[in-house]
Amino acid sequence: MIPLLHADKPESGHALIPATEDMRLRKAVEIFGKCFYREMGFDFPPFEAEFVHYGGELNKAEVVLFDSQAPQATFPIAAGAAGLSIVNGTRVLDWIWIHPFQRGKGLADIAWDDLEAAYGDTFQVRGPLSKAMRRFLEKRDVAPERWKRTR
Repeated sequence: MIPLLHADKPESGHALIPATEDMRLRKAVEIFGKCFYREMGFDFPPFEAEFVHYGGELNKAEVVLFDSQAPQATFPIAAGAAGLSIVNGTRVLDWIWIHPFQRGKGLADIAWDDLEAAYGDTFQVRGPLSKAMRRFLEKRDVAPERWKRTR
């Protein structure tokens, strides 16, 4: 988890911290992205903090952090992150990762509610998905057409 001493704590009951414009927050997202790729066994992290990719292309990913909901903290403590993009005019949740110490404590539900409040309840969820993410989406009654893909 990463203390965010320069960021504002979200209102009580919310976890979303927009991080797209702030390089210090983007660096925190990059760290969580590396955790995501290690845990999922991917070949490379899903996000790099730099505003311009190595090839000169703009990094258009929209990224957010999730506050740990630690009631005693007066500043946010990032306990996870997510990255979104637009594909063919449709908003897509490309990846999401929550620190293992915060799993099963309600943060995923708060984060999902905040994501749907910020981006609408029709954004697509890109796979491949972990078993835990599939169970979460089913438990939340997320419309299957948002995340289940047929070959």
